Amino acid sequence: MDRRTFVTSLTTILAASGRAEAALTAQVWRVGSLHATPPALSAPIIAHFEKGLASRGHIKDRTTTIEYVFRPGSRDDLRESARTLGHAYFRPTS
Repeated sequence: MDRRTFVTSLTTILAASGRAEAALTAQVWRVGSLHATPPALSAPIIAHFEKGLASRGHIKDRTTTIEYVFRPGSRDDLRESARTLGHAYFRPTS
């Protein structure tokens, strides 16, 4: 392999890895968190959850957005909230 081929190959590899890294950092993760308890009772669980995400490199409202839904009440209310939250994140394709 001559020098020109080597330099061209190396430049191509570095450029491709830079684009791949930029694409990964541009990804914003969307998380839905459904709770059957009021916000005050869910606070310790939420704090622990957010701390776990942060320890894995997720930055709230920058690399990860979290939608919290609190629905104390009947199972039917909770089920409907889960369905609504799921449809907000997973839209079927036709």
